[in-house]
Amino acid sequence: MAAPGPSRYYASVGKNANGEGSITYDKKRRRHRVRVTIDTPRGPDRKHVGWFKTRDEVHRAKIEALSSGGRRKISLDADKVTVREYLEDWLGNTSRVNVTEGIQRQRETHVRTHLIPYVGSEKLSELRAAHVRLIKQELLDKGLAPNTAAYILGTLSTALNQAVDDELIPRNPARSVRKPKSRGSKMRVLSAEQAAALVNSVRGTRHESLYAVAVWLGPRQRELAALTWADVNPEGRLLRIWHSVNTDRAGEKWSSTKSGEEREIILPEHIAASLVRHRRIQAQEKLAAGGSWRNPDLVFPNTLGGVNRRATVYENFQRHREKASLPRMRFHDLRDTAGTLMIRAGVDIRTVADILDHADPAMTLRRYAHVLPDMRERAANLIDTYAL
Repeated sequence: MAAPGPSRYYASVGKNANGEGSITYDKKRRRHRVRVTIDTPRGPDRKHVGWFKTRDEVHRAKIEALSSGGRRKISLDADKVTVREYLEDWLGNTSRVNVTEGIQRQRETHVRTHLIPYVGSEKLSELRAAHVRLIKQELLDKGLAPNTAAYILGTLSTALNQAVDDELIPRNPARSVRKPKSRGSKMRVLSAEQAAALVNSVRGTRHESLYAVAVWLGPRQRELAALTWADVNPEGRLLRIWHSVNTDRAGEKWSSTKSGEEREIILPEHIAASLVRHRRIQAQEKLAAGGSWRNPDLVFPNTLGGVNRRATVYENFQRHREKASLPRMRFHDLRDTAGTLMIRAGVDIRTVADILDHADPAMTLRRYAHVLPDMRERAANLIDTYAL
C-alpha cells in the first residue's frame, strides 16, 4: 500500500522564520520535520534533515545542516529513497568505518546478493516486517543454512537500526521477525584425551605448536596466521593477539581482530615449551631456505615463510586428524574444543570469554550451554567439600 501523502499527515507550524527552511509537523509521528536546500556540484538540492520533538531541536539541526555543506547523514529522504539506495549508502558511509574488512566484505555480499534482489525496489519508509519474513523464507528455500540466513538478516537489522537512529524511519521492521531455527548438527568438539592425541601425533614437527595453541587456547584461524614473534614471549609465558589476516582469491587482507580489541593471554607452561621448540624448528627451516624465506616474523607461516592460507591449514589438519583417528571436523572446531574444555575444567565464564575474545560472557554461556549439565555432579561434589 502506498505511503500516505504529505497533505494528509503534515501541517505547517506557523510561519517559518527567515532562513529556517521548510519546517512541518507530522501529526501521526508527533515530530517536527525540516528540509533544507544545499548547494551540490549538480546544483541546488533539497534534503531531508530528520525528525525532531521540538522546534528548537529542528532549528539547530537546520543550522548544522547548512553549515556542513550537505553531509551524508542528511542526504537521504525515507519517503523517496529505496532500500537499495539506503543500503548502498550505509555500506559506503557507515558500515565500512565500524567493522573489519572481512566483515565489510560479508555485509556487501549479504546486501547485494541476498537483500537487494528481494526488497531493493521498496521505499525505505514502506519496508515492513512482512518483507523481512519474505527474505527469510526465500533464503531458506534457496538452501541456505538457518545460521547463514540469520546472519544475513542480522546485517539488514543492523542497517535499519542506523536508519532509526538517524530518524529516517520510526522503528526497525526486522526486529519483530524471529531468526530462523537452526537445523544444524551438534557442535563437534574433542575430548581432552583426543585433543592431546592430536598434538602428540605431530610432536616434533612444525604443526605441533600450531595445534597446541589452537586446541587449548582457541584463537581464530585468521589470528593464528597473523601472529608474529613480537607477539609471543614463551619465556615470559605471554601471548598477545591484536590483528588477523584473511586469505582468499583477492589475496591477503590484514585487519584487527574480529572484535577490534587486543587481548593478552598467559601461556600454560606446556604451550610455552612447545613454542620454544617451534622457534628452533623454524630457525632450521629459515636456514635451509636461505634468502627465500618470505616473512621472518610470522610464527605459523607456510613452508616458504609466507602467510599460511586457510585451504593449506585445512588440508594439513584433515591429514593429521585422520592419522590420530579423530572424528571428522573443521579446523575451526578446535576453537570450540578450547572453550568447551576450559569450562569443563572449571575456568570461569568471564575468563573464557576474554581468552576467546567474546564481546559478552552471555554469548559464551549461550555458545557452550551444552557443557553446563555435565558439571552439575561436579558442583554437588565441590559443595560437599566445604559444606561438611
